[in-house]
Amino acid sequence: MLSLVHSSEFEVFFLVFSPISKNVSILLFFKSLSYTVRTIANVFFLFFFPDFLETLILKRNCTDAILEKACESSPYLHTVDISSSLLITDKSITALQTLKYLKNLDVFATSITHEGTDILLQLLPSTMNTLGCNSICKLNRFSQLKSLHTRIFSNYIPLNNFQNLNLKLHFCRNVDVSIIIRECVNLKIFKLHSCSYSLNLQQTIRDCPAGLKRLFQFTLDKSSKFPSYPNIDKLIVQYALNFVENIRHIYIESYAIFDEEFFEIFLHNNKLIYLEEMYLYAIYPNILECDVICQIIKQCPNLSILNTRGYALTGVENIQQKLRSEFPGIKININMDSNE
Repeated sequence: MLSLVHSSEFEVFFLVFSPISKNVSILLFFKSLSYTVRTIANVFFLFFFPDFLETLILKRNCTDAILEKACESSPYLHTVDISSSLLITDKSITALQTLKYLKNLDVFATSITHEGTDILLQLLPSTMNTLGCNSICKLNRFSQLKSLHTRIFSNYIPLNNFQNLNLKLHFCRNVDVSIIIRECVNLKIFKLHSCSYSLNLQQTIRDCPAGLKRLFQFTLDKSSKFPSYPNIDKLIVQYALNFVENIRHIYIESYAIFDEEFFEIFLHNNKLIYLEEMYLYAIYPNILECDVICQIIKQCPNLSILNTRGYALTGVENIQQKLRSEFPGIKININMDSNE
């Protein structure tokens, strides 16, 4: 089957060919390329990479051989996203180091080893803007770095030179959030996915009263249930979001009990006038009074989505209907089942 498809994302045209019920997208007259292939072995032709290609996105299914071909054929690549591709190994380091114009690289959740990552970081251009990798120990070479995504993060990395850094930590161990709050005062995006915290965080974070005032998006996700630090979760939310001015998106899924008392203090310190979306997911059934929900909505004039889950409310259906009637411009969803 052959068909011509227009992509508004890249403003280009795709020629779509589906051999053996597998979808392969080949881009014509393009500078950006995105492949979606379920099983690379079912593709019976060689990938064609033009020399003017600038962006390559091949998540989950890239291999060392494919990346080598892309880097050899397209020396002007400035963006490469091959994240979650388990067939990308240390062998790809040689190919990646040939890309002199590279600014954005994501090799997160690949099979590149920690030792290989250390070597790769020494070979990449110092002008990198975004970086996704399995581990990070040194960042001093990348003075222009704007976004970092990693699963092994050292508390000893100096962060004060990266005032506008977007930081995404995934399954990192022993993270001292107080250092991040103290040194990255202009952090725009801060995401913690199933991270464990340093042993002294409960004391050190209390020395960070200023909070991340420029924060735009905050995520605290313990959905994997590893490990549980409910009290420290509350402290992180309290201090990281203390006196935030520009926050637009808040996503919290935690074992902690964010009760009426917590929200009273939280809403007092944060006006949240720009908040657009708030997701509050409780792992254990918690009590959240209707008055608290109303207070959140009234204090957030730009709120468009309020989604809660795992909160036990008496007569939840009636409350939800009442809230939707009182605030018709807001998408409100209260789900008591925390397992959905």
